[in-house]
Amino acid sequence: MLRNTAQMAFKRTSASSYKPDDPTALYRKYSATNSGPKSLWFHQGQLLKDWFKNHRAVKDVALELPTGAGKTLVGGLIAEFQRLTDNDRVAYVCPTKQLAKQTSQALSDYGIPNVLLINKVTSWNPADRAKYETAKAVAVTVYHHVFNTNPGIENANLLILDDAHAAAGAVVNPWTVSINRSSIYLDLLSTVREAFSPAVYDKLTRDDVEGYSNDVYLAHPSILHEQSIEIESVIQQALSTGTLPDGQSYPVEMIAGRWDHCLLYASRNKIEIRPFIAPTRFHPEFDDPARRIYMSATLGEGGELERAFGRPSITRLPTPEGWDSQGTGRRYFVFPELVTDLGSNTAAATKWVSDTIAGQSHTVYLTPDTRTADALITGDTIPASHTVMKAKDVENDLSAFTNNDNRVLLLTNRYDGLDLPDDQCRLVIMDGLPARGDLQERFMTNSLGCLDVLNERVRSRIVQGAGRATRNERDYAVVVILGDDLNSHLNRSDVQLAMHPDVQAEIDFGLEQSFDTSVADIDDNIRIFLEHGTDWADIDKDIQDASESKHRRSPVGTQELQSAARFEVQAWEHIWAGDYEAALVDARQAVTELRGSRAPQRYAALWNFFASWLADRVQHETGKASYNQASADFYKAARKAARGTTWLTETATPPRTNSSASATDTDPLDDAAVTAVIDYIGSLGRDSVFDKTVVSIATGLGETAAKPYEAALVRLGKFLGATEAYGDGNATAAPDAVWIFDDLEWTTWEAKSESKPGGFISPDNSKQASGHLRFITDKRQSQPPSGSHGFLTTPHTEIHSSARALAEDHVFGVQPAQVLDLFNRTVRAWRMLRTMGSTPTHDDVAALFAEHRCLPSQWLADLTTQPLKDYPLNDEKTAAEEPAPKKRLLPKQQ
Repeated sequence: MLRNTAQMAFKRTSASSYKPDDPTALYRKYSATNSGPKSLWFHQGQLLKDWFKNHRAVKDVALELPTGAGKTLVGGLIAEFQRLTDNDRVAYVCPTKQLAKQTSQALSDYGIPNVLLINKVTSWNPADRAKYETAKAVAVTVYHHVFNTNPGIENANLLILDDAHAAAGAVVNPWTVSINRSSIYLDLLSTVREAFSPAVYDKLTRDDVEGYSNDVYLAHPSILHEQSIEIESVIQQALSTGTLPDGQSYPVEMIAGRWDHCLLYASRNKIEIRPFIAPTRFHPEFDDPARRIYMSATLGEGGELERAFGRPSITRLPTPEGWDSQGTGRRYFVFPELVTDLGSNTAAATKWVSDTIAGQSHTVYLTPDTRTADALITGDTIPASHTVMKAKDVENDLSAFTNNDNRVLLLTNRYDGLDLPDDQCRLVIMDGLPARGDLQERFMTNSLGCLDVLNERVRSRIVQGAGRATRNERDYAVVVILGDDLNSHLNRSDVQLAMHPDVQAEIDFGLEQSFDTSVADIDDNIRIFLEHGTDWADIDKDIQDASESKHRRSPVGTQELQSAARFEVQAWEHIWAGDYEAALVDARQAVTELRGSRAPQRYAALWNFFASWLADRVQHETGKASYNQASADFYKAARKAARGTTWLTETATPPRTNSSASATDTDPLDDAAVTAVIDYIGSLGRDSVFDKTVVSIATGLGETAAKPYEAALVRLGKFLGATEAYGDGNATAAPDAVWIFDDLEWTTWEAKSESKPGGFISPDNSKQASGHLRFITDKRQSQPPSGSHGFLTTPHTEIHSSARALAEDHVFGVQPAQVLDLFNRTVRAWRMLRTMGSTPTHDDVAALFAEHRCLPSQWLADLTTQPLKDYPLNDEKTAAEEPAPKKRLLPKQQ
């Protein structure tokens, strides 16, 4: 028997085919019935109109919206607009499952139909998947389901890529084979042993090397080409026998047959094989969509986004007016290792951190690597009263952390994708510089010594990590900074200037509160801040005023890095395709963009190395001899730009590409100094002028008075072949003396000749000496040459703990006696030189200066034996002689 019409189970189809005029009109309709805000904020509407009118047809567009600026609503409206008007399949991609859930709920509140597609693909509801595939709903998913050997999200027309600044690892992961030491590490290393210097290979293969090493070495890519069949054999055999680490079969499948299109990095514990830039053009699930929208609170301007996603060009929409200076909440940065009672006492500092954690019910503890995290678990930092949780414990939601007291959420290399507003968390601890991700990142930071190119990434991690517990305008949290490298990094003026004005002001305030301050004062300050009452309100006004006077400024070299990014991406696309001639063309152009003095020269060294390898590869394939010379020229340029680093000598270069690396080659820096010395001979004229100059220098260096000593240092620089030598010109924060050797070396001096023996190097001295190269960078608007140095001349042989935390790697301590010795050797060389007449030959001068150890390669080696950060501490002296803690800036409790 048939049911009557009123009881039919058929669904009636709607004739509605609503197509909004633009995304803002769409929200006017949805806001009438949804659970979201009643209307768009002005800046949201402006950004949507800009995209719709000017950038809708652009394939790659980036939107920067600070935390709290309604980024999810903007992305959701673009997604829904395209779904309705063009019947687009849209995927909204998030970095974590937990954020995907939050996003899905937010879109539902806004009235945007969506389906949550996370976890294993086999667990997906078929109906939900069909809604995405038929454009009935927006799919909310994670990066893993786009960047995968078997992606779950296919045939998208539009990708909304959220938190794009944090996606670099997820993007390249499908093309990264990671081999730990317990697996086939030694077999694989043996296969490519010729790619490393003998000393490096011995260090990597020996089991009796004690301690942890953060060193990362780059295998020469030419050897990967020569051994590609053997590499494939070793890995495939491991795959067939089940000895390959878990999960590595997927990237092996992606790379198979292209091992020589990759780079190989090796540390003591791991090998990683991967392309330098992810070949996303060859990944249809990412490349095929007509549009990709990248959204982030911090996008940067130096090409980091393009390199991370493998896109030659991404159009950036400007941050809406007003939001570039709009802050989100308040952070009180505390630097305990700069505090009087803690800096020189590791045990006391550890106890203070533990006690601070114990005083809070919820703490987020961020570390850059598993080694740091593991040490925390086994050490005394986490109080026994608190339970440690890890990322896997909050993968799906945060309730296990937020709904239980006395919890520490310990995260490794995870600075994004975590929202803990208001009382959910008031304490964030950042332990160590967040630049220790994969081996390529560690190579760039430690071996190449080029943090500049990663500055956007590191800055984003610091800002995002510090902001995990400040998610709205009224929110507030204490941020504790630990680790010498992170302390030193945040003290750099160029690093601070690139941050949001609010963060600049907060860091300045935190540093001021930490220097020469007692533990008791710090504890009181934290209490006042967390009470967030009237006492704090007056202080907060000071920070607001300071913020209004600050402006964000990109570091020198940012534009050059941005310009080079297009050619870098294209070069690696050609490498992946096996078109080495085309790759060489783009690599050459990247080198050209990085050639200017404003560009980071150590990064230019890497690209000259790539170009040398590519030219050699093209010569090998074509037989054209001209490429041999090109390879040699690029390699020579790489050596010049890599001054002060050892990675190039640790990467064994095949003989055919090393024609310019003869052991008899002279150092370009020495050549430049000798040329300048010859030019300077005529300036000194008669013996009486020369003798008067020598007496002036000797007198100045023999005195303790600052001005004569500094003037003598300037003149000594000219005697040593500096093309420019000058003093501070009475400018604040300027070096006392600067020696410029063309574009090969800058040497800066901070002279503390008036200091008395027996004291210690102060934080101010350390900060001044560490900042001098940046002062010259700002003045000349060009980057310092690779391997440039800063010297602090002082009779002190010990250092204040806070000063050591602030000392940077390029700064060295020099005793006044060492400077006098260098001067005496130089004068002897000059007296001999003046007997050769007015036109001595270059070779004669070079030999004479070498005999007296007056060439830059010699005296730099003599003066760089004592890094400032390695000076010994003297706890008793620090306690007895340092100035008493200054009066706190925060008011005392009444």
